[in-house]
Amino acid sequence: MKKVILALGILVAGTATLSLVSCDKLKKEALKNLNYDLTFQTAETQFTVSPQSNTGTYFDAASASETLDLDKFIKDNTANQLGIDNIKSAKIKSCTLTILNPDAGNNFQNFSMAQVKLNATGQPQLELKIENNPDTYAESLTLPVDASKDILPYLKAGNWNYMIGGTLRTATTKDLTIKVRFAVDINVGS
Repeated sequence: MKKVILALGILVAGTATLSLVSCDKLKKEALKNLNYDLTFQTAETQFTVSPQSNTGTYFDAASASETLDLDKFIKDNTANQLGIDNIKSAKIKSCTLTILNPDAGNNFQNFSMAQVKLNATGQPQLELKIENNPDTYAESLTLPVDASKDILPYLKAGNWNYMIGGTLRTATTKDLTIKVRFAVDINVGS
Protein backbone atom coordinates (compact mmCIF):
# COMPACT_ATOMS: atom_id res chain seq x y z
CA MET A 1 0.00 0.00 0.00
CA LYS A 2 2.87 2.36 0.81
CA LYS A 3 4.35 1.75 -2.63
CA VAL A 4 1.01 2.61 -4.28
CA ILE A 5 0.69 5.85 -2.29
CA LEU A 6 4.33 6.75 -3.05
CA ALA A 7 3.81 6.02 -6.75
CA LEU A 8 0.61 8.10 -6.76
CA GLY A 9 2.44 10.98 -5.02
CA ILE A 10 5.24 10.90 -7.59
CA LEU A 11 2.70 10.81 -10.41
CA VAL A 12 0.75 13.80 -9.01
CA ALA A 13 3.96 15.82 -8.42
CA GLY A 14 5.20 15.03 -11.92
CA THR A 15 1.89 16.01 -13.49
CA ALA A 16 1.80 19.30 -11.53
CA THR A 17 5.36 20.15 -12.62
CA LEU A 18 4.56 19.43 -16.27
CA SER A 19 1.41 21.55 -15.99
CA LEU A 20 3.40 24.52 -14.65
CA VAL A 21 5.98 24.20 -17.41
CA SER A 22 3.20 23.95 -20.00
CA CYS A 23 1.45 27.06 -18.57
CA ASP A 24 4.69 29.06 -18.77
CA LYS A 25 5.20 27.96 -22.37
CA LEU A 26 1.61 28.88 -23.25
CA LYS A 27 1.98 32.29 -21.59
CA LYS A 28 5.23 33.00 -23.47
CA GLU A 29 3.66 31.88 -26.74
CA ALA A 30 0.59 34.08 -26.17
CA LEU A 31 2.80 37.11 -25.41
CA LYS A 32 4.74 36.57 -28.66
CA ASN A 33 1.60 37.19 -30.67
CA LEU A 34 0.26 40.33 -28.97
CA ASN A 35 -0.36 43.24 -31.32
CA TYR A 36 -2.34 46.40 -30.61
CA ASP A 37 -3.17 49.46 -32.70
CA LEU A 38 -3.77 52.33 -30.28
CA THR A 39 -4.44 56.05 -30.66
CA PHE A 40 -2.69 58.20 -28.07
CA GLN A 41 -4.09 61.69 -27.43
CA THR A 42 -1.77 64.25 -25.92
CA ALA A 43 -3.09 66.58 -23.27
CA GLU A 44 -4.68 69.80 -24.48
CA THR A 45 -1.72 72.11 -24.00
CA GLN A 46 -2.79 75.76 -23.81
CA PHE A 47 -1.00 78.91 -24.93
CA THR A 48 -1.82 82.58 -24.57
CA VAL A 49 -0.99 84.64 -27.63
CA SER A 50 -0.88 88.36 -26.98
CA PRO A 51 -2.39 90.82 -29.48
CA GLN A 52 -0.27 91.05 -32.63
CA SER A 53 -0.18 93.95 -35.07
CA ASN A 54 2.60 92.92 -37.48
CA THR A 55 1.01 91.44 -40.56
CA GLY A 56 2.81 89.58 -43.33
CA THR A 57 5.75 88.53 -41.13
CA TYR A 58 6.15 85.20 -39.33
CA PHE A 59 6.23 85.36 -35.52
CA ASP A 60 6.71 82.77 -32.76
CA ALA A 61 3.76 83.41 -30.48
CA ALA A 62 4.07 81.18 -27.42
CA SER A 63 5.64 77.99 -26.13
CA ALA A 64 4.75 75.26 -23.65
CA SER A 65 5.91 71.80 -22.59
CA GLU A 66 4.14 68.52 -21.99
CA THR A 67 5.37 65.37 -20.28
CA LEU A 68 4.09 62.23 -21.97
CA ASP A 69 3.34 59.13 -19.89
CA LEU A 70 3.14 56.80 -22.84
CA ASP A 71 4.29 53.73 -20.90
CA LYS A 72 1.29 54.02 -18.57
CA PHE A 73 -1.07 54.57 -21.52
CA ILE A 74 0.18 51.41 -23.26
CA LYS A 75 0.07 49.31 -20.10
CA ASP A 76 -3.46 50.54 -19.36
CA ASN A 77 -4.57 49.49 -22.85
CA THR A 78 -2.79 46.12 -22.99
CA ALA A 79 -3.67 44.72 -19.56
CA ASN A 80 -0.10 45.48 -18.36
CA GLN A 81 1.32 43.08 -20.94
CA LEU A 82 3.22 45.65 -23.03
CA GLY A 83 4.91 49.00 -22.50
CA ILE A 84 6.83 51.76 -24.24
CA ASP A 85 9.63 49.36 -25.22
CA ASN A 86 7.12 47.35 -27.27
CA ILE A 87 6.23 50.19 -29.66
CA LYS A 88 6.79 49.11 -33.26
CA SER A 89 5.74 52.38 -34.90
CA ALA A 90 4.21 55.74 -34.02
CA LYS A 91 2.76 58.18 -36.55
CA ILE A 92 1.01 61.50 -36.09
CA LYS A 93 -2.65 61.11 -36.99
CA SER A 94 -3.68 64.72 -36.40
CA CYS A 95 -2.65 68.04 -34.90
CA THR A 96 -5.48 70.38 -34.00
CA LEU A 97 -5.30 74.00 -32.87
CA THR A 98 -8.38 75.49 -31.20
CA ILE A 99 -8.98 79.08 -30.07
CA LEU A 100 -10.92 78.96 -26.81
CA ASN A 101 -12.01 82.61 -26.87
CA PRO A 102 -12.65 83.53 -30.54
CA ASP A 103 -14.79 86.37 -31.80
CA ALA A 104 -15.56 87.86 -35.22
CA GLY A 105 -12.34 89.91 -35.24
CA ASN A 106 -10.01 87.43 -33.50
CA ASN A 107 -9.95 83.89 -34.85
CA PHE A 108 -7.94 81.79 -37.29
CA GLN A 109 -9.18 83.97 -40.14
CA ASN A 110 -6.55 86.47 -38.93
CA PHE A 111 -3.80 83.96 -39.82
CA SER A 112 -2.64 83.39 -43.39
CA MET A 113 -0.25 80.71 -42.03
CA ALA A 114 -0.30 78.83 -38.73
CA GLN A 115 2.38 76.49 -37.41
CA VAL A 116 3.31 74.22 -34.52
CA LYS A 117 6.97 73.38 -33.95
CA LEU A 118 7.56 70.21 -31.94
CA ASN A 119 10.83 69.57 -30.13
CA ALA A 120 11.88 66.45 -28.22
CA THR A 121 15.25 65.78 -26.60
CA GLY A 122 17.83 64.58 -29.11
CA GLN A 123 15.49 64.88 -32.11
CA PRO A 124 15.32 67.36 -34.99
CA GLN A 125 12.49 69.87 -34.81
CA LEU A 126 9.23 68.82 -36.47
CA GLU A 127 7.16 71.55 -38.11
CA LEU A 128 3.47 71.17 -38.89
CA LYS A 129 1.84 74.07 -40.68
CA ILE A 130 -0.93 75.22 -42.90
CA GLU A 131 0.54 77.55 -45.53
CA ASN A 132 -2.56 79.04 -47.15
CA ASN A 133 -5.11 79.19 -44.38
CA PRO A 134 -8.52 80.16 -45.83
CA ASP A 135 -9.72 83.73 -45.24
CA THR A 136 -12.86 82.57 -43.41
CA TYR A 137 -13.93 82.56 -39.77
CA ALA A 138 -12.54 79.51 -37.94
CA GLU A 139 -12.23 78.53 -34.29
CA SER A 140 -10.05 75.50 -35.00
CA LEU A 141 -7.50 74.32 -37.54
CA THR A 142 -6.34 70.82 -38.32
CA LEU A 143 -2.77 71.07 -39.53
CA PRO A 144 -1.59 68.79 -42.35
CA VAL A 145 0.59 65.90 -41.08
CA ASP A 146 2.94 63.40 -42.69
CA ALA A 147 1.17 60.21 -41.64
CA SER A 148 4.05 58.11 -42.97
CA LYS A 149 6.73 59.62 -40.72
CA ASP A 150 7.58 57.42 -37.74
CA ILE A 151 7.94 59.62 -34.65
CA LEU A 152 8.84 56.85 -32.19
CA PRO A 153 12.02 58.63 -30.95
CA TYR A 154 9.96 61.73 -30.16
CA LEU A 155 7.58 59.68 -28.03
CA LYS A 156 10.37 57.86 -26.23
CA ALA A 157 11.94 61.23 -25.33
CA GLY A 158 9.05 61.63 -22.88
CA ASN A 159 8.79 65.42 -23.02
CA TRP A 160 7.51 67.56 -25.88
CA ASN A 161 8.15 71.27 -26.23
CA TYR A 162 5.72 73.13 -28.46
CA MET A 163 6.06 76.52 -30.13
CA ILE A 164 3.12 77.98 -31.97
CA GLY A 165 3.39 80.79 -34.43
CA GLY A 166 2.21 82.09 -37.72
CA THR A 167 1.81 84.94 -40.14
CA LEU A 168 -1.10 87.33 -39.76
CA ARG A 169 -3.19 88.68 -42.60
CA THR A 170 -4.99 91.02 -40.16
CA ALA A 171 -3.99 92.13 -36.67
CA THR A 172 -5.43 90.56 -33.53
CA THR A 173 -6.78 92.87 -30.84
CA LYS A 174 -6.92 90.69 -27.73
CA ASP A 175 -5.17 87.79 -26.00
CA LEU A 176 -6.07 84.52 -27.70
CA THR A 177 -6.08 81.32 -25.68
CA ILE A 178 -5.11 78.52 -28.06
CA LYS A 179 -4.87 74.83 -27.29
CA VAL A 180 -2.96 72.24 -29.29
CA ARG A 181 -3.70 68.53 -29.30
CA PHE A 182 -1.98 65.69 -31.12
CA ALA A 183 -3.39 62.26 -31.88
CA VAL A 184 -0.75 59.61 -32.54
CA ASP A 185 -1.40 56.15 -34.00
CA ILE A 186 0.78 53.62 -32.18
CA ASN A 187 1.40 49.99 -33.05
CA VAL A 188 2.66 47.93 -30.10
CA GLY A 189 3.45 44.25 -30.02
CA SER A 190 5.76 41.60 -28.73
